[in-house]
Amino acid sequence: MKIVEYAGDKEDFVLAKIIRTSFDADTACHLGADKRDGPSGYHNGELLKRVKQDPDLSLYLLQENGIIGLIVANPSKHQICYFCLDPDFIGKGVGTLAWQLFEKRFPVDYWILETPAYSLRNQRFYEKNGFKKIGEKWYSKDLSYIYQKKF
Repeated sequence: MKIVEYAGDKEDFVLAKIIRTSFDADTACHLGADKRDGPSGYHNGELLKRVKQDPDLSLYLLQENGIIGLIVANPSKHQICYFCLDPDFIGKGVGTLAWQLFEKRFPVDYWILETPAYSLRNQRFYEKNGFKKIGEKWYSKDLSYIYQKKF
């Protein structure tokens, strides 16, 4: 597996699909097969468009015989904004390998991120990879947990 920086629009269709299916699979896993949820614009490509237009964000592709995921980060704030993996690769060690490669490529003092309170699978993943829950954040009726990993 390798991590490469986003290079242009030719990957957008695949990236938008991974974003949509990643959020939908996570929501369905915890809230029921018919449930769909994610950040504003995740389902129609608008989220990807906003990410690409934000000069503070960097988009990295996870590649293994094609694009299998992505990480969106704000390096100056040590913040992971999105870590999306094609659902076909979840539970196979790919996310852990991707995170280890990302850490090696971007050595910093810490990384911080949020994940929905209902997403127990995400919480287990981040805790397994050395993150600690340090807080909570409410979005109207939805709760997210804030995680940090210090090095």
